Amino acid sequence: MNHLSLKCEVRKGSENQVERKFHDFIVDGESLLKRFNSLGYADYVSVLGCDSWNDPVSIHNTAQEQLLAKSKSDLPDDFIPLFICPECGDKHCGMIKFKIEKKENQITWSDFYYDNFIEYDKGSEAIAIDIGPFIFSWDDYSKTIKEAKLCA
Repeated sequence: MNHLSLKCEVRKGSENQVERKFHDFIVDGESLLKRFNSLGYADYVSVLGCDSWNDPVSIHNTAQEQLLAKSKSDLPDDFIPLFICPECGDKHCGMIKFKIEKKENQITWSDFYYDNFIEYDKGSEAIAIDIGPFIFSWDDYSKTIKEAKLCA
């Protein structure tokens, strides 16, 4: 079994970009954000705990529900977003998405992809990312996700 923890991170702001606070997902002691960055998927923030956009509480609550497999996202084929555009939160700007499956006392994260719906609308396919699957104990996982608050 894998182990999940969360860590509040800050995407530094500048003249041309907005500062964002958000939760990074730490799997077995390794930052998923840093792992995706090392694979060339940089400058994203997670959907969980982000202090941004119009309604951060609603976005955070929706992310929790999806990460707990209680609700589906608006993405096709049962994918849910994990990391999204830090500027606007729009999935069309590019995102890391994945599938989540709950079975008995475990939850699995699998099928990670980079997707940019602007390119997708032009006929491009999502790009598979060679990471995972991750299998978590439901009790530990659900406690971690439920206890997550907005990063302030």
